[in-house]
Amino acid sequence: MGGYIAFLLVSATFARQLLDKMRHLVGESAVEKIPWILFGTFLLFLLWLLIKHRKRMTWVLISLLPAAAVFLFLKGMQNPDERIHIFQYGLLGAMMMYDRRQETLKKSLGITLALVFLTACADELFQAFLPYRVGDPRD
Repeated sequence: MGGYIAFLLVSATFARQLLDKMRHLVGESAVEKIPWILFGTFLLFLLWLLIKHRKRMTWVLISLLPAAAVFLFLKGMQNPDERIHIFQYGLLGAMMMYDRRQETLKKSLGITLALVFLTACADELFQAFLPYRVGDPRD
């Protein structure tokens, strides 16, 4: 988990350049499809979990609620950069919840929300010091 958090923070330095390069290579329309491909992959993963862990169906169904909310939120966003950013943090939250599946739901959710929030704050603070990025509390 710590490695993925480090990746989120470090990727802030090169993510925009990588997306610009991809836009140049494959075009804007292909880059706009990336968040939807990632989201679809995540939903397939949730379906696999549902099939594999029928006894833990409550956890999977609870994961589908934020996934549906993210889908509706992503649908209204125009910027693929921000769509991918939201997916990254959603994946972090999903992995944390999965790691904490043996704990009570209330405790797991509280710890996960706190750690994802702190990671997002650290990410925005880090971006504030990058010359071509903006650290914005609204992000």
